[in-house]
Amino acid sequence: MLIEKNGYRLHLDESKKEVGKIEITVNGKVIPLFLSVSEFGFGDYFITDYMEADYNGNVFVIRYKRENIEAESVIRLTKKGIFRCQRYQVKKDFTGSIGPRFSLADKNVLYTYPLRVYERPVNSVRNIRNDYLWALPLPAHIIHGNGYVATYFIDRENGVGTCDFRNENGDVSLGFHFPDCTAQDEVILPFSETKTPSVRQFKAGESFFFKEYIMYSPLQSGENAVLKAEKLISSILLKRKKAPDYAAAAEGIAFYFDNNDLWNPNALAEGKGWYRNMWKHTHGGVPVKDFYYDLGWGEGYGAITVSALTRYDVNNGTDVFREKIREMTLNADMFLRDGKERGAYYDRYIKAGDYTLLGKKAEGGGCDFLGIKRIWTHSLGMVGYQFAKLYEEVTGYDPEVRDEWLRIATDIAAFLLSKRKENGDIQDGFDETNGEANKKKHRIPARVIVCGLFCSLYRITGDKEYISASMKLAKAACPEIEKYEFYNQMLDGHVDVINGEIVNSGTCESDEIYDSENACYAFVGLSELFGETKDRTNLKLCENCAAYFISWMYFYDIPTGANGYSRGATTCRMPDFPLCYIGAGNFAYRALRKLGDLTGEKLYGAIADEFLSVSAKYQWNDPSVKWHGGVVHAVYQVNGKHWGPDIEGQMDTGMTSGTTLMNLEDYLKYGK
Repeated sequence: MLIEKNGYRLHLDESKKEVGKIEITVNGKVIPLFLSVSEFGFGDYFITDYMEADYNGNVFVIRYKRENIEAESVIRLTKKGIFRCQRYQVKKDFTGSIGPRFSLADKNVLYTYPLRVYERPVNSVRNIRNDYLWALPLPAHIIHGNGYVATYFIDRENGVGTCDFRNENGDVSLGFHFPDCTAQDEVILPFSETKTPSVRQFKAGESFFFKEYIMYSPLQSGENAVLKAEKLISSILLKRKKAPDYAAAAEGIAFYFDNNDLWNPNALAEGKGWYRNMWKHTHGGVPVKDFYYDLGWGEGYGAITVSALTRYDVNNGTDVFREKIREMTLNADMFLRDGKERGAYYDRYIKAGDYTLLGKKAEGGGCDFLGIKRIWTHSLGMVGYQFAKLYEEVTGYDPEVRDEWLRIATDIAAFLLSKRKENGDIQDGFDETNGEANKKKHRIPARVIVCGLFCSLYRITGDKEYISASMKLAKAACPEIEKYEFYNQMLDGHVDVINGEIVNSGTCESDEIYDSENACYAFVGLSELFGETKDRTNLKLCENCAAYFISWMYFYDIPTGANGYSRGATTCRMPDFPLCYIGAGNFAYRALRKLGDLTGEKLYGAIADEFLSVSAKYQWNDPSVKWHGGVVHAVYQVNGKHWGPDIEGQMDTGMTSGTTLMNLEDYLKYGK
């Protein structure tokens, strides 16, 4: 039997062992995409009865019946893709699994699976099946080649099942598998050791619903296949929900900053105030305040905190945080290398006698996140960028404070310009002698955030040297950004583990770390550069960054997310611990809005909406505690326990709560 609808040719197999061959036509060309459907993934796949039903010319129904299970499959062949809905009704207890699949005809394609497989020939990929609670934010398979991109994905908000890839002696098939989750150890295992569910006990009376999609699109030379697939997937899975009350969320976070008891008026020295980074043990144990103070990368991220509080005060016509903003701005130089080198700001300040994260007693003064005397390029660039943006956008503020914002940003830019290589590149961080801090194999594209600092200063000063420097830096980093992977952004990923001990040997023997936050930094800087130059090469680099970090974002809610939400949150990094994390790239919100406005690409606005929505939903609501109104830092995906000491939680000031307030105030001012 042959059915021809909407560019498909569907051959029904008279043997009834499978539905049959599906041919898909794109721009008049038949492509060897998904060869056939194993219709019901149960038992021997034998179909006892099927019938064609014609609804609007593109729907047919297949029914399956055995002693212990009945199933119905509805397939729609539309101009957008193949949509299949299946319902299974258990009639009698049995132990087993459900797992229908599509066979892949075209073996000369590249395959992508979030966090696991990066653009590899499909025949080289081994079997993959993951617990859906374990770092599977984009529930999809993506393939591309020979002028097209196609994606198979499942709708987890309206069904169950998790993606399943099989390569059995070259016979590649894509589909889903159920059961889709299993019990995990309380002690979180490395990503490579995740358990995989196989079978379950099905009980009479249970029913299960599965919703699958195959979508495809022509792919032009130079187009980013993953980004194009994400557009297809988001059109189905990221349908806009009712947004939270963003004004109320912002007020809640402002309340947190005003009442969280983390402000220390003598943090850096007598009379030198700063916010502590966070409360610890907020999810269990005895709550305590930490003793770290951050200007740059770290839970406190002081530059972002200053931005958030300033925007709140200005937007609301208040001066709640005026004195704290002033103090933090004027005290920023306490983070300078040796307390005096202009533009050379460390991330963190630790008082003498306190202990670093590596367990060493601090001599006092500036250091990086771990307590080592290193300045990281991407972090320094972000600090400068935040102060430059404040100077640009908050024009009516205290002149002395604004002048300091510009002075800090200009000093940072001058320091980085003075350290450039001949080709305009900037090294990955600086040790005490200005040697390159990153000694690992892969470099950090996140350093391209410096383009955002340079572009802001160009708009402020009119000095074209800043634009020239931005373009040279982007060109130098281009080969790394054109790769699919982004490595090593997290600063603690530069520390070796030798014989079970964390050390700073400088040999960098430990494994590389994949991280989407790296791509977000680069995206912010490159989107600023594209805004100034409209250069198509820079736009392609923005797209590469976006494709990567979007694939790390949850496209569905998991019950272990904070308050039961995860859509829009990010998987933190791999190989490591699978966290559902708000701060990992949430600062890219404004850049997504900007690039969406510049290009007309709706996907960027949709992702920005997701960032904002999940951030507001992660807000802590308990007036009896000091961290009421803050935003949950991160949770373990598999059990919902909060990230932090002893898996007992933490509530920060900059990385998550500060970034969320900054983004909310941006939305409330400019709207969308």
